[in-house]
Amino acid sequence: MSRLSKKDKEDLEYLEVKNHITDCVDTAGYHNILRYMIEQLDNIEDISNTQSIELFKLISNLESALQSHQRLQQYV
Repeated sequence: MSRLSKKDKEDLEYLEVKNHITDCVDTAGYHNILRYMIEQLDNIEDISNTQSIELFKLISNLESALQSHQRLQQYV
């Protein structure tokens, strides 16, 4: 029996939770999920300067995604 690669395992795990993710998005909405992610990431403490820079970039990108989603909702 062949062993799955790490990427194959990650892909399989994603497929197993995909329906749960869809249900969550249908219930909560992208807007609220993005807001929650930003709030959770903004509360992370005790990280190095390099990690802090990466975290700032991630939060900025999520905030940008949230703003884009809000603008797109105007056309839906």
